[in-house]
Parts: sequence; structure tokens; C-alpha cells
Amino acid sequence: MAVDLADFDPQVVAEYDITEDDLRRVEHYLRLLRGSDAPALKDIAVGGYYGTSALLHEVVELDILLKRELRLLEMNRDDALVFWCFNEDAHARALAPDRIRCAGAGPRVAAGRIRGGRLKLACKPIV
Repeated sequence: MAVDLADFDPQVVAEYDITEDDLRRVEHYLRLLRGSDAPALKDIAVGGYYGTSALLHEVVELDILLKRELRLLEMNRDDALVFWCFNEDAHARALAPDRIRCAGAGPRVAAGRIRGGRLKLACKPIV
């Protein structure tokens, strides 16, 4: 996956403090669980709006999982898959950034990022 942060929505990258390290960790995580041809890697590689959405989902999911198991990315595939299966709620929680609608003028979508044990939510207008 030859992408860098310049390929994604810069406002989202800045707002959710997504770093190059996050990008590399997500890539490692997806390869660990799904192999080198993981569909999510292809989604992220698109960049732009769609790739940003896919990246944000994986960053949020991985943040949740790493809070539960710091050594997740050091596990072998089998152990990582077992861990993921016992923590499927992380995937569901990571869907929220693109799905939650906020109150306010016009349709808006909420997105969140866990940092320091807090979920940061922000509403973005849907254009």
C-alpha cells in the first residue's frame, strides 16, 4: 500500500490526529489479519473521500483494540484472529464515525477518535 497522508482529506487527518505511524500500523494490522491482498488495503489506497473513510474506520478500530492488548501487532496471525473474534465490538464501534448523524443545521456526520482514553467526536457537514 503505497500511500501517505497527503492522499487523504487533510481536514480529517488533522482533526483526528492521524499520523504516518497510524497509517503504517493500520497497514500492518490489516496484513496481519487479512493478508497482503486485504480488501480494506485497496479501499484505503483509493485515497480521497472513500479512502479517508476507510482509513478512519481502521484507525478507530485499531485504537480500541490496542487499548485492550498493547502487543496485538506483535502477535502471529492465528492469535491476532482469535483476539479479534473476542473483540468484534471494536469493529462495530469503528463503524460509528461514518454512520452517526448529528443534530444541527443540515445533515451532519459524526466521527470519533480515541486518544488518551477519551473519544473525540466532531460533526462534519455532508456535502
